[in-house]
Amino acid sequence: MNEVRIFAAAAGAYLAIATLASWRWQRDFFRVSRLIERPGALYGIVPLPVLGERAFLVSGALIVAGGAAGALGYRLGFVAAYIGAIGYFSQIRLLDTIQRKVNLIPPMLLLLAAAPATAAPWTAVDDRWVLAGMQALIALSFVGAGLAKLRRAGAGWAEGSSLQAFLLEADLRYDVPRARRLASSHALCRALSIGVLVFELLGWTLLFFPAGASVFVAIAIVFHAGTWLFMRVNFLKYQAAAYLVFVASPLAQWLAGRVAG
Repeated sequence: MNEVRIFAAAAGAYLAIATLASWRWQRDFFRVSRLIERPGALYGIVPLPVLGERAFLVSGALIVAGGAAGALGYRLGFVAAYIGAIGYFSQIRLLDTIQRKVNLIPPMLLLLAAAPATAAPWTAVDDRWVLAGMQALIALSFVGAGLAKLRRAGAGWAEGSSLQAFLLEADLRYDVPRARRLASSHALCRALSIGVLVFELLGWTLLFFPAGASVFVAIAIVFHAGTWLFMRVNFLKYQAAAYLVFVASPLAQWLAGRVAG
């Protein structure tokens, strides 16, 4: 089975649905924040323009339509979705479900647009470099997060007080009693801080030991579930589209078995 096509279909459809489901309240945030928020620069280099509401909505429509088209096997759909994602997310980049949580989406769309296998038949031999490239991006995103912690607080980040501060902030902002209870245990916060830092800094091991992908994904999902339960920080709203790369292979094997049976 064509694992790249399976991943492309799943990721494109998920991205389209996730964007469409959030369309209204993200538009409302855009209306409120447009006078105080600047869109930043593409990859930190090319300044992005401030869009009007019509252009903003068109960008969102490109994500939805492009993701759907890509899921159906049209590579240009991923190009359209990439353009839409740059325009759309840049205008609401300070929104809590967007800020630093959609970084994997543009490179994912470029990978899928560049891969002939995304438009090849479902039974074709796929280009494994696409899946390997996506997994590499995910792994390096964790490494980058770990290095950012060290750059911000040094080895002292693992001491636990930084995590306590984030938990108390989440409780004050979102009223999360469980976060306050966890923050009351300095020993547990220190253990969790060490565990998170070690996991993130060892993310590169996924590049050389792909057989351990299931363990990596399990830990990553637990990590993201923890940030949502205790801090109301949802990294998977959009990033889940990228994580579907780990589903492609087992799903392809299951489908192949069904076809053979």
